[in-house]
Amino acid sequence: MSQRDHTHGVRDWTGVGDWLYYVVWFNPGLAINPAAIVLEDGGVSTGGFLFRGGRNVPLRTIRVIDQRFRDRIIPVSSTLEIEDAEGVRHILRARAGPAVPLPFRDGSGKVSVLAQCFGSFELDGLGGGYGSYETLRVKRG
Repeated sequence: MSQRDHTHGVRDWTGVGDWLYYVVWFNPGLAINPAAIVLEDGGVSTGGFLFRGGRNVPLRTIRVIDQRFRDRIIPVSSTLEIEDAEGVRHILRARAGPAVPLPFRDGSGKVSVLAQCFGSFELDGLGGGYGSYETLRVKRG
């Protein structure tokens, strides 16, 4: 079970806003891949899937219950409430490992920081999940 972004071309890393993107493996029958863009007004644009028992179930909504960052940029932890396309709600708890920050600056001086790290995860009380824990944060004041 794996996934990789194979997009090509120029990207505007400062024009998107804040996001989170996790690729998490628990066991051969369970994985989750939540992705969300968090808008300045608190709205969330959601994507991703839950793989369980040989089926991919799309994720319908992600609600950020808690996110913690060091210096407002480097991820520390998060708790998400996720509803899948079948109406089942899940709680995903995540803890970030050591991060590699990648800053991006646009022509007007706006800065966003992409933080890449591995994390540990718990889904609905089941621990032992691990995988990528990626965030992008717009640097504000």
